[in-house]
Amino acid sequence: MIARDGSGTLQPMGLGDLFARTVEIYRTYFGNLVAIVAPVQLALVILNAVISRQMQGTGITVFTALSGLLTLIFTILATLLQTGALTVAIADDAMDRPISVSRAYTTAADRIGALLGTALLAALLYLVMGITIILIPLAIYFGVRWVFLPQVVMLENMSGMTALGRSGSITRGRWWSLFGVLLLTFIIIGVIGALLGGILSFIGLVLLRSAFLSLLFTFLVQTAITPLGSIVITLLYFDGRARQEELTMGAITALIP
Repeated sequence: MIARDGSGTLQPMGLGDLFARTVEIYRTYFGNLVAIVAPVQLALVILNAVISRQMQGTGITVFTALSGLLTLIFTILATLLQTGALTVAIADDAMDRPISVSRAYTTAADRIGALLGTALLAALLYLVMGITIILIPLAIYFGVRWVFLPQVVMLENMSGMTALGRSGSITRGRWWSLFGVLLLTFIIIGVIGALLGGILSFIGLVLLRSAFLSLLFTFLVQTAITPLGSIVITLLYFDGRARQEELTMGAITALIP
């Protein structure tokens, strides 16, 4: 549960509060979070392994190219569905509701069209900004401004340009602090993932000489670390709103009954 005052209004968090709450949610709901993430991560690991094996055996053919395209489409849809479900689960905790895997995925599935459309719009704008080196700083700037797109789509029922504008408004006046927190967060997650992945891959491939175990370890590591980013970003979303408005649970519950 996020800190709130006697009237039920959410209170802003400091950096220490943010990370402490992230760890608390992760530990308390580890099983639920893993149940949300595991199906997607397992499917992605298997699909990538199959495609890699096909390409090693036959090289790039029409079949492998088509398989790769279908895998990319599945990856985008599955990742968006996973992100939406994690957002709902973490919001449920903020509203003192028990986290339900089925509810999280059902709610995310209902809004997959809005998630996909908004993500494709943002990706197109990133592509335009990233075409030339001179616009890359602009892409980074908007990357922070649009970091709350999943939360805005799932928790405020917005999409498209409206969602982009809403996410940007939540970051207003806090771009540098958000950039620093996000950078620190993903450095920590990246280091943890690299260390665990490297150690387990070494055990699987070098010591045990098993490609299957290496894939299994990759799946376990990805499943374990994936929820962390969503927890931090969703908490930052609530924190941003709490700094700009008197955000109560009633306002959020009205959009996610």
